Amino acid sequence: LHPPHPVPPTAPPFPLSYHGSPRLPPHPFFRRPLHPRPPPPLLLLLLLLLAARPASSSPASHAIPLAKGPAAVGSRRGLPAVWTQIVREEELGVWERWVVPRRWVRREFEAPMKGGIVSVGMYYITAYFGGQPVRVQVDTGSSDVAVPMKTCHSCRNGDKRFDPSASKTGLYQEIMCNDALCRRDVCDRLPADTCPACDADSGACCYTDAQHADPGCAFLLRYADGSGAEGSLVRDVVNFTENGVGAVALFGGIFHDSSNFEFPQVDGILGMAYKALTCTPTCIEPVFDALVREGKVEDTFTLCMAYEGGVLTLGEWDPAVFTSDIQWGALSFSAEPMYYTFELGGGMEVDGKFVSLPSFRVAIMDSGTTLMTLTRETFTALSAEVKKVCNGSPICDEDWFRPSICMKATLEEISTLPTLAFYVGGQSGARLELRPSDYLIEKTYQDMKTYCVGFMIADSMSGIDSVVGNTAQIRYATIYDRRTSRLGIAESTTDCKPASGSNVPNSAPPAAPEQELPEPTPVAPIPSFEPAPTQDPGANPFAAAPPTTQCSDTSRCESCAARADCAWSYTAHHCRDLAELNAVAANVPFPYCHGRTCACKEEKYVARGAMIVAAVAAGILLIVGMALGASVYRRRQARIRAEEVMRALEEEEEGSVREPMVGEMD
Repeated sequence: LHPPHPVPPTAPPFPLSYHGSPRLPPHPFFRRPLHPRPPPPLLLLLLLLLAARPASSSPASHAIPLAKGPAAVGSRRGLPAVWTQIVREEELGVWERWVVPRRWVRREFEAPMKGGIVSVGMYYITAYFGGQPVRVQVDTGSSDVAVPMKTCHSCRNGDKRFDPSASKTGLYQEIMCNDALCRRDVCDRLPADTCPACDADSGACCYTDAQHADPGCAFLLRYADGSGAEGSLVRDVVNFTENGVGAVALFGGIFHDSSNFEFPQVDGILGMAYKALTCTPTCIEPVFDALVREGKVEDTFTLCMAYEGGVLTLGEWDPAVFTSDIQWGALSFSAEPMYYTFELGGGMEVDGKFVSLPSFRVAIMDSGTTLMTLTRETFTALSAEVKKVCNGSPICDEDWFRPSICMKATLEEISTLPTLAFYVGGQSGARLELRPSDYLIEKTYQDMKTYCVGFMIADSMSGIDSVVGNTAQIRYATIYDRRTSRLGIAESTTDCKPASGSNVPNSAPPAAPEQELPEPTPVAPIPSFEPAPTQDPGANPFAAAPPTTQCSDTSRCESCAARADCAWSYTAHHCRDLAELNAVAANVPFPYCHGRTCACKEEKYVARGAMIVAAVAAGILLIVGMALGASVYRRRQARIRAEEVMRALEEEEEGSVREPMVGEMD
């Protein structure tokens, strides 16, 4: 066995990414959307007739081609600098409009991700702004959407930039400083020298430079490490896929940024957190919220990350990439939702033994952070516990378990280290387990295989004890179910692709009524904790439970409708758990039905309905054609008879004229 060989810390062992929130605290801006209206009966009948068409053999999805870049050394972003001034604004209701009913929502869109925890230090997709491809980091720790503009004078050469003159939608618009959408009376409430310029009449924060004849509505991003970007708000169509799902949205057009704002492989940022984080300083609607408002996707998305690449799924999750059941943990909000915040439970399990840790109560799930972030006192306590368990191991040393440190070791050697586990949503939530190969990240350094500690320290995180970054997300797919304020955790395939020939376990979450969720309880110290009994390592954890009959085992409408926990799909012709639809029996979204509301007998004739309608239409066309043909034939015959009569009359008239002439000759 090799003794530990720490790698000299001359440079970060791999690029780190740590995006945070924008600088302003939350501000109200949007009204709640209007209640959806049901479709008229004729439209519902038409949908039933269209449902008779054969279902597609595979679900529709939109894959985004993305380029892979070389490894690069990045920078640690750090938490954002927070403006302490509270800026309020009356609700303008700019985005209030009729919302498409949920029954018309497209269920699933997939966008492949590129990047990696070692090669790039972040994960990104290629989104399309005005039809132009731009590489943007997928960040659940912020809500900002920003891309470099063509005229950006400080952006890196080679960036994929947004060119307003090349927009393919014809909807591009730069928001001016005097526009009603630009936040008013804000300059005096912000720290000095924050805004590049201020409008004297409205007090709006403006952006101006030599290229702007008229000042634009300022868009500002500032982070604690000094990195940031600025420009003006612009509007155009933003698509998550090249020709697929998208919406008209406001986003930041970057005209100036710092050298360490993004890595060379990435151009901009795509924030996926809540809209309370989008005041920079004008509060705008996030792009994902716009998709949900327009009824194009459900208010949920899933991130599956592999060591290299991954998949972003908008709408309902795809259980084909899961290799375990989904565990659910509740999100915890003390006020208006900002981050994906949850309770931790006060400690970790170290090889099955629960250990209380200081400052380990509240965390956020953040795909924009590379490593799992802890406070200094939390990491110190955790390091001491890990060293106790691995005492005597050849790779254990008093200095080896330090933040981001890398050491030479083999997979067999690190397997002697303890397994860690913590809870998402408190002790009753999802248990997230980290094996040594999960929290020690494999990295090749100077042709030498090393393993790097996947934790880092942050001294101040604005009331947050931990940031769960990519270290804890590689092994799992994370479901951000914003409809019911929950996070779902399930083990995923190593490449985030559907496992061929494997049985997909039950992925149904517990039934969630559509009532208002109760207020989260304050985090209180936990006096004691009994760890869950450990299982036989040789046993299959997913085969222990006795088999049960699932809704998916029912293939007939009548049998499905007779079950209290199932719903029948008119379009896909299969039975599904009510819990998967996040619905109760009294409110099942169309095209699903439940119980007596299912027209199973009528459904047998739905497939024939389209044929009958087509036959009737063909018959009507045939009858009309025959009638027109008969009419033409009758008219032609009448014309022929009329011509014959005219000829007869002409002949008779000529004969009557000739007879007197013969008499006169006699």
